[in-house]
Amino acid sequence: MKHLVTRLRANTDGVTKALDFNIHGMLAVLMGALTGVGGGTLRDLMLAWVPNVLKADIYAVAAIVGATVIVLGLKVQWPRTRVMALGARRALCCGWWRCGST
Repeated sequence: MKHLVTRLRANTDGVTKALDFNIHGMLAVLMGALTGVGGGTLRDLMLAWVPNVLKADIYAVAAIVGATVIVLGLKVQWPRTRVMALGARRALCCGWWRCGST
């Protein structure tokens, strides 16, 4: 569960940080997906494990869905904390939980 929370936080932090620097929304989604997936992949590679993104097909898609929700919510000027929570929840509902407990 700890790793899942870390991935969700990296995803939401990557998106919001990109938007803070006025980066285009599509690039912010990619930034969020990269930070959400990249950290877990780096951890797995350093531990000589097969990265989850190569084992679970929904892993990257869930990160993109969560990041897209965050970008759209912030573009329509919803409260930042609510949007970040909603984006994390959408990523979970999309199936990120199916990737196991690693």
